Amino acid sequence: QTFAANNASSSYHSLQVFVEKRFSGGISALFSYTKSKLISDALSIGGGGSATGLGDFRIGAYNRRLEKAIDQDYVSQRLVTSGVLELPFGRGRKFGSTIPKVVDAFVGGWQFNGIATIQTGLPLLVRGSNNFTGINYPDLVANPSIATDNRSANRWFNIDAFRNPANFVIGNAPRTLPSTRAPGLVDVSFSVFKTWRIKERIRLESRVEMFNALNSVNLNGPDTNFSPNAAGVNTNANFGRIFGALDARRMQLGLRITF
Repeated sequence: QTFAANNASSSYHSLQVFVEKRFSGGISALFSYTKSKLISDALSIGGGGSATGLGDFRIGAYNRRLEKAIDQDYVSQRLVTSGVLELPFGRGRKFGSTIPKVVDAFVGGWQFNGIATIQTGLPLLVRGSNNFTGINYPDLVANPSIATDNRSANRWFNIDAFRNPANFVIGNAPRTLPSTRAPGLVDVSFSVFKTWRIKERIRLESRVEMFNALNSVNLNGPDTNFSPNAAGVNTNANFGRIFGALDARRMQLGLRITF
């Protein structure tokens, strides 16, 4: 699929696999996998903004095709699975349909829900120069990616791969780094529901919900501001480092009465 907006062009290609088991017998499940590629030459800003490529085109106003690169919002792979399981125990169910109400209060009416999301990180945009051009692109002189075993929050990518361009020369770094990405996402969340029948028309539902149940460390993106001084030496000590993450494991309890 190819589309254009705000005088900018984009191309999007994707492979999607979708498998669903509709709810029956107390079970439903959904599996969705997407592998895609999104290429653009500008960034469209909502709320009345324009496609300005973060305001730092090299000569994009004259030839935007020169800025064609992997889009900054491109997620190359994403897997989402979810499911619902109602246990077949208790009054009115497959097993134990005639058990006493006291026993049913403990073993009947249980429901388990879960959802898992795994996706790759976003491409990185590195900016910074001090060479009298007013165009904020550095030179890329080496592979900015670091092997997974050597990568950490203190050094997420190879900061030595960037150099201040020569005076009055436009930097050659791409608009986005094609293979160097921010951290991905792994999130598994689930909930447990229990329903009590107080009277024929009155039900009490209790729930326990757990978000990021595996307590995965989902790091934010690294600092990508290359800040060379007049001598071309980077002065940003945080360049390539990560200082935050998404929420850790969270739990919440709830009660709801329906009548």
